[in-house]
Amino acid sequence: NGTQPHIMCTTERDERREDLVEHFDWEGIEDVYMAACNVIPHSMMERFGGKRLMAYRFYPYCSWLGIDRGMQAFGASSATMAFELAALCGCNPIILVGQDLCYDRETMKSHTDGHGAGSDQFRNRKMIEYPANDGKMSLTNEWWIVFRGDFERFIKNYKIECINTAEQGLHIEGAKYMPFKEAIEKYLTKDVDPVKHIEAALSDFEPTSEEYKEELIDKFDEAINSIENSIDTCNEAI
Repeated sequence: NGTQPHIMCTTERDERREDLVEHFDWEGIEDVYMAACNVIPHSMMERFGGKRLMAYRFYPYCSWLGIDRGMQAFGASSATMAFELAALCGCNPIILVGQDLCYDRETMKSHTDGHGAGSDQFRNRKMIEYPANDGKMSLTNEWWIVFRGDFERFIKNYKIECINTAEQGLHIEGAKYMPFKEAIEKYLTKDVDPVKHIEAALSDFEPTSEEYKEELIDKFDEAINSIENSIDTCNEAI
């Protein structure tokens, strides 16, 4: 449809999620960034044809490695990650598009056809009725309610004006419902170069030194030896 993102976010650690980038047309996306939590498969990063950012989440091993590059919570989905990243970049307002967090009332689908996640994996979950933006009830599940809570927390913590364009989508506390067309006409009134701002922000970061890389390798070797010793101990006990 001619829409090109500035940053793609992913929190997935499963190699099967490589299908998210498998069918991309890489032409003309040299300035698109993939912001990925540092648990995703290396093979997925290699297949991405644009620029790459490593996002540090609150994982215990990040503290163990002594990595201090500004860790964030990011929430439970790539969309909540994108929301917090936008908030950290100073975006205000933030417009949510396609964050229905529920099943379509007529088709019971939750994703577009051909989406890697698909709808089938969610249909076996326990369905819950929840208030929607149009004043009616929509069916959702426990995972999407978690995502809703993440959005609400970020809206409150960052004091963001949030516009939700999903008419049948779950009501998100702190977000104002507005039809997509109206939101575009009201808020998208200026030309902005996000890539310029992203690159300016990244210019403050220094590459990891070779000395620090060697320290990390020593930590990895120590951890591998410890794990192998634990395996040997367990095998002896068996």
